[in-house]
Amino acid sequence: MQTANKYLAVENFGLLQRQAGVDPELAELVCACARLFSDSQQPWLFYDAGVSPADLKHDFLCGWLAKKNPQIDPRLLEFLTRYSRLMAARRLPVIFSVGHFARKHDLSERHVRWISRNVLRFYKEFNIPKSDGGARQILAPEGKLLTLQRWILRHILDKARPHPVACGFVRGRSIMDNVRPHIGRAVVVRVDLKDFFPSITHARIRKVFQGLGYPYRVAVLLTNLCTVNGRLPQGAPTSPALSNLVFLKADRRFTGLAEKMQFRYSRYADDLMFSSDNPRLACLIPLFKQIVCEEGFTVNEDKVRVMRRGQRQQATGVVLNEKPNVRREHVRRLRAAVHRLRTLGPEDVVLGSRRGGAHDPEYVLRGHLAFLRMVNPAQGAALAERLPA
Repeated sequence: MQTANKYLAVENFGLLQRQAGVDPELAELVCACARLFSDSQQPWLFYDAGVSPADLKHDFLCGWLAKKNPQIDPRLLEFLTRYSRLMAARRLPVIFSVGHFARKHDLSERHVRWISRNVLRFYKEFNIPKSDGGARQILAPEGKLLTLQRWILRHILDKARPHPVACGFVRGRSIMDNVRPHIGRAVVVRVDLKDFFPSITHARIRKVFQGLGYPYRVAVLLTNLCTVNGRLPQGAPTSPALSNLVFLKADRRFTGLAEKMQFRYSRYADDLMFSSDNPRLACLIPLFKQIVCEEGFTVNEDKVRVMRRGQRQQATGVVLNEKPNVRREHVRRLRAAVHRLRTLGPEDVVLGSRRGGAHDPEYVLRGHLAFLRMVNPAQGAALAERLPA
C-alpha cells in the first residue's frame, strides 16, 4: 500500500518483512533504520554493493562480525554500518538487540530480561511530605537496576533535548528560567497536572525510545527497565527526563498556541505557566485543559490559579509581580533562623524540608538560603554572610 505518511510507510514496511518471514529482530532493526532515514529526510538506502572490510574499520561490531564469519553477507554489514552512523549522528549509542544491550553491560541476555521482569525487587519505597499536607510515594531503585537506569539516563536520555520551554529536570535550566518570562505581566495563570509521573504509561515511554531510533524489542526492554507496573515511578533517575520527552508534543502545542494568541508559556515539571498583558488570558483556561486532556494528562482543578496585577503572583516559590523575589514572611523566617543559629545553636533552628526523615538543621537552612540567593542574589548573600564559618 502506498502512502505519503512516512511513519505509516515504516509500519507497512515492517508488516511486509514479517509476512516474508524475515527474522523478527532484524525486521525491527530495519524498520528503526527506515524511521531514522525518514526523520533525516534521506532516501531508504540500506546498503551499497561492493562494500569492503576496509569500509568497516571504524565500526567495531561490524568489523568483529566480519572477522568472526568471513562468509557473512556484506550487505548486512553495510546495513548495520549505516544504522550505526545514523545513530552516531544523533549522539546515541547503538543497540542492535536485547542481547547486544546485555553484552554492553557484561551481562547475559537472560539476566537482563530477568531484571526487566522483576524490577519491583530493586525498588525501595518511602514517602515524603507534600506542600498540601499529603504524602508523595517515592520508589528509589537500587543495585543493578539503578546502574542500568543511570546508564540509560547518561548515554541516551541526556542526549535527547526536551522542548526549550521545559525548565524542570534539564541541565542548565532552573526555576528562574521558568518564571523569568512571566515577571511583571498583567495576568499569570498556573495549571497544575494531577499525578504527573503515574499518568505516563509504558506505551508512551516505549514510543519515546522508538522515536530516538531504537528497534521495538530494544525500546520495550528500555521501557521495562524504567517503569513499574506499566507506569513511570517517581524516584527513578530516568523518570524526570522521560517525562519531559513524553510531554514534548504538548509543549509544542502550547508554544504554537502562545505564538498565535500572543501569550507566554513555560513549564516546570507538572506546573504549567501562562502569562500575558491581555486581561482576557483566563478565558483560554478551558482550551488549556482540553489540550492537557488530549495529551493524556489530567488537570488538578484545586491548583488552577489566576493571578492578576495588584495581587501576589507566585509560582514555584518565586514572587513575580515586579521582580523575582521570595515572600517577605519567608525571608523573615530565614533571618530569624540565622539569628538563632548564631546565638542558640542548630538545635533551635526549625525549618521545613521536603525530604523525609531527620536532617541537620544547619544544612536545611543553607539550602533555603541557596534558593533565596538564586532568586534574590543580594538578599541571599547578605544572610549567608551572617552564618557561622
